[in-house]
Amino acid sequence: MAFGRRQRDSEDVEFQLAPMVDVVFLLLIFFLSATSIGRFEGKLEANLPRLQLEKPKSKPKQIIVKVQKGRLLVNGKRMSEKAFVSRLKEIVEYDPDQYVFIDGESDVLQGDVIKVFDQCNLAGVNVTIVPPGKRR
Repeated sequence: MAFGRRQRDSEDVEFQLAPMVDVVFLLLIFFLSATSIGRFEGKLEANLPRLQLEKPKSKPKQIIVKVQKGRLLVNGKRMSEKAFVSRLKEIVEYDPDQYVFIDGESDVLQGDVIKVFDQCNLAGVNVTIVPPGKRR
């Protein structure tokens, strides 16, 4: 059934071989060049920085920060705020799940305790504030 066209029995459908050969050669050139680039890519010299953190030999023990008037005691040792912040960063690098317990004296300003709390949060440390009735 040919709607509006005459059937042509005399013309056979021929397969054009020349364009197909061109396409095959182009694909062959593409894949050969793409695979040869991969061999040279591994030989390129690149000075990439390597992260080498020294891990402490043991897990840090429980950290209790006692906030007193004008000073900060970390596990019973006096520490400056700058040293405290760097210590917090070390703790997070070693163990992100480490908790820091903040114990504020009764006569300490609330702003001092909040400042220590904020420093811990900025460093990414889990913080717990010790309630006044639970102190040792």
